[in-house]
Amino acid sequence: MKSSTWIGLFLVLFGIYTVLEPYKIPYLSPLFTWESLFVLIGLIVVVGNVSRGKKGGSLFPGILLLGFGIHFLAVKWVYGWPTGWFMFALIFGLAFLADYVTNRLQNHLYLGLLFLFIAAYHYYPVKEKLTFLLSKWWPFLLMGIGGFLLFRGWRGKRR
Repeated sequence: MKSSTWIGLFLVLFGIYTVLEPYKIPYLSPLFTWESLFVLIGLIVVVGNVSRGKKGGSLFPGILLLGFGIHFLAVKWVYGWPTGWFMFALIFGLAFLADYVTNRLQNHLYLGLLFLFIAAYHYYPVKEKLTFLLSKWWPFLLMGIGGFLLFRGWRGKRR
């Protein structure tokens, strides 16, 4: 679709949103929040970039808005939803990975995995298990990473 079509769709949906908001319709009133607006804009951006089907479209802002909107809605409506800062790292990691899938930028893959690792490490139940595991096996992990970097560099220079 053309970009003017997406702008038109956004304006129509935003117009419907602003017209219906003052009427306080019982089952629709929870949807008239800024969190829902984040989800709506995020969906429009994601669907717009996916429907183009060509390289160069960025899913990053759409996934960020969609993720933040879903997170803040879930904080309101889902009992026990995690509210720590690691959720923001998780959303950023997922956005970077989605952008890597569409554009194949290596740095987005590394950033996405880094943010996901940070989020997983700081999630409390995972943190306890991971800390125990790393305290016992971290020397072997370091040797493995060092060996990988050493042999990857050695193999690359030989060619």
